Amino acid sequence: MEINLKKLEHIMSNFFTKEDSLYRNIADNIYLFYMFSIMLNENVSNYDNAIFEVDTITKKSFLENIEIIKNYYKKNNICLDVDSLIERGNIDYIYSDKENFCFTTGKNYYKNGHKLIDTCNNGFLTDSVVLIHELSHYRNQTDEGRSPVNDLFTEGLAIADELHFLDYLSDIGYEEDVNLFKNYIYCVCAILAKEAESIFRLAYLYSELSSLSKESYKFWYEDDSAYEKDIETIKNFISNKKDPLIFSWAVMGYCLGTYMYIEYKKDTKFYERLRWWHELISNCDVYECLSFIGLKCLNNKDL
Repeated sequence: MEINLKKLEHIMSNFFTKEDSLYRNIADNIYLFYMFSIMLNENVSNYDNAIFEVDTITKKSFLENIEIIKNYYKKNNICLDVDSLIERGNIDYIYSDKENFCFTTGKNYYKNGHKLIDTCNNGFLTDSVVLIHELSHYRNQTDEGRSPVNDLFTEGLAIADELHFLDYLSDIGYEEDVNLFKNYIYCVCAILAKEAESIFRLAYLYSELSSLSKESYKFWYEDDSAYEKDIETIKNFISNKKDPLIFSWAVMGYCLGTYMYIEYKKDTKFYERLRWWHELISNCDVYECLSFIGLKCLNNKDL
């Protein structure tokens, strides 16, 4: 199906008028997403596609990875009984064959009133990183379900906890594995960031002028040199039927997660803010949550 400008504007209009609370949360904060997409692209644009050699990764069984996670939680005074979660069936694992190998397969979800985790079990140390990420989601997942604000920020916390855990793995002797994994993540992030900046630039334009024309683009941004690239990017996004919720979730997560990790590296006391944030994102609004971690203004300079 040919996607012309009129069709694009119709799709954009539908997005901004959806009543679903999760979509509204993105639409109502579209400028925030645009600013984050710029910041993300600026920080990871130099990374190329990662080549990840499976044979170079340290082998670890599921139980060995669980022991590493338990020791990490004990060291950082995180009260979460991982053994009980496994015994009760809250954690299940999935396998991937070598041809379809993925280092980041995992999800956290509700089913029949229960909080559940599926996580990859490929027999490598990197499986522990994925499980730490999903356990982070579990820690701020309420029994009643996620609020729109909680849903917006939980990925950021999971990325921050993941990066903090990677530091721990380096400290206990797995620095080479950590460097490989980080490079892989940053390369995936770089692909996402390029796409995100184009899409959110157009979304922000539409939110302000209800138009995606080149004339509107030039008027609003005072430069239309990236217009054709942005239009082609959003056409491909739509043609490939990508989910705007998951896409936006990832952009927010990578930006906030890396920001919080950097703040922690500046001052280790910031880690206490991460611990508190697990509770705050279920009880505060967007701007209160951002203010708590030092993001009080929403312009590009402050971000």
